[in-house]
Amino acid sequence: MAKKKRRIKEEPEETYEFAPTEFDEKEFILKELFNTKVFFAVIFLALLSGIIWSLTYTLGQNMWLVGLLVCVLLIVFMKKLLALFKVRVDMIDSKSMIANYAMYFLLALGITILLINPPFY
Repeated sequence: MAKKKRRIKEEPEETYEFAPTEFDEKEFILKELFNTKVFFAVIFLALLSGIIWSLTYTLGQNMWLVGLLVCVLLIVFMKKLLALFKVRVDMIDSKSMIANYAMYFLLALGITILLINPPFY
């Protein structure tokens, strides 16, 4: 007996079109300028904190803890301090702020290590 031929019905291919979202160049530039302003304010606070931390280190045996406390307190009150620099803290997203905290602490620590070693000490 002969076998029946199977007929395969081909389904029409789905068409997909990529529609990119509109890019607002002005909003992008304003956001980057804002992030740069926050970045420089955080750098200024880190420099200040690093100098205070290194000065307290030179005062005595366990006085570096006071400098560390100042550094941590500046992290805790950073949003209020950024408001003093006329930065709208409600516009900063949380991921960006966590990155600012990390950068602040590492920069303050680096400045402290630099200043407590020769030729500065």
